[in-house]
Amino acid sequence: RCQILTCLGDHFSNRFPLENWMIYDRTHKMFLVHRESKPWFLIIDEELNEDMAMRISEKERTYMRMWKGFFENIAIEERESYERQRQHLPLRYRKHVTEFQ
Repeated sequence: RCQILTCLGDHFSNRFPLENWMIYDRTHKMFLVHRESKPWFLIIDEELNEDMAMRISEKERTYMRMWKGFFENIAIEERESYERQRQHLPLRYRKHVTEFQ
């Protein structure tokens, strides 16, 4: 709903300065791009190639499986609270979060 990529840029570049990464804002058709050891920048009015974005390496699939396993194993069933989960992660975002796929 909001254009927050500029707010995320410094946060992620400070935490992952030696990584190449990109965040795509589908609503506003904007990319936040970071190259290793360089400042981040925005690309505006570009479409994401969905076919390319959905290509996931076997290594990434392995990490996704491990993360889901970790997420499920640390959960304490008696302390689960659907209402609190919704407060911290609105339902509209769940389709993009590995744990809920």
